Formats: sequence, C-alpha cells, structure tokens
Amino acid sequence: MVESIVQLVIVGMWAVILAIHTRRLLRLAKIILVGLTFGLDQIVLAETRANTAAKLLRGMLFWLMGDLSGATPPWHAWLIAASVALGATLAGGTLNVLGLGREKAASLGVAVTRAQTLVYFSAALATATAVYLGGTIGFVGLIVPHMVRLLGVQDLRWLVPIAALGGAAFLVLADLLARVAFAPLELPVG
Repeated sequence: MVESIVQLVIVGMWAVILAIHTRRLLRLAKIILVGLTFGLDQIVLAETRANTAAKLLRGMLFWLMGDLSGATPPWHAWLIAASVALGATLAGGTLNVLGLGREKAASLGVAVTRAQTLVYFSAALATATAVYLGGTIGFVGLIVPHMVRLLGVQDLRWLVPIAALGGAAFLVLADLLARVAFAPLELPVG
C-alpha cells in the first residue's frame, strides 16, 4: 500500500512537470485526473504483484515444509530414483564392506575412494531428486532407515530396497494424514 501511495505521488508530480514542461496551460482538474489515472494503474500493478507474491510465498512455505500436492514427477525423476535404488541394491555388498571401516575395506579389495565417491554422488543425486519433487521432507530419510534397522535388517543389500519402499509407504501415509486430519485445510506433509 505504501508503495502504491509513493507511486501515486511520483506519477502526479510527473504529470505536473509534464504539463509545465510543455508550457500548456492545463486546468488543475486535468492534472489531477491524469495523475489519478496513472496512479490507479500503479495501484493495480502493485496489488497484482502483492497477490502474486502471496501465492509465491505460500508455495515456498509448502515446499520448505514438504508438499506433494503438485508433485507430478517427470520421467527423468523416475529414472534417477530407479537407477539409484538399483545401484545401491547391487552395490550392497560393497556398502557392507565399507561399513567395516576404510582400512579393512581396502584390505578386502574395495577401491575405497572410488566407492565412497560413488556413494556420495548417488546419495546427493537421490536427495536432490526427492527435494525437487516434494520439497524438504526430512523425516522419511531420518526415521525409516532406522526403523528398518531396528527390525533387524543389517545387510545393506536388503536394507536399501526395504528402506526405499518403506519410506515411500510412510510418505504416502503421512501425506494422507496431512490431507484429512484437519480437512478442509491441508497441512504440509513435512
């Protein structure tokens, strides 16, 4: 609102300066009408920007808290998710050996630096894809793998795919709860 008033004053002064500069004798009423016309245009633009900003802010807040309402994953997101899950499952034995420590893994024939780089890159790629699709929904990555471990699954060849499927199921359950708990309001899933 303040921005609109400032713009109105500036446009009004511009109309007066324009009238004086052209050395035409305009009646005061015409100067006021020209200023008001330009000022109202500026008010409409400012209100449009404020409305757009409010929608953008709501979208940003939902994304930061995690929102699946607009998640329509493109084909490349599915490809990345499937590739990372398959790669982690196939590399489960190597991941198990890496869990023994750097020196022990190297003594057992694992190219430690290469394996760690691949693991870090894959984890970053999977995380970036998930955040791109649904925002920051951290509880899935924090809770589900630990719950699976508490159930007794220690072998990473099994832990990774079970945690991936369990995380997906847990996320769907959390999203359902967020949508129906306080209906018709919709809470962010995060």
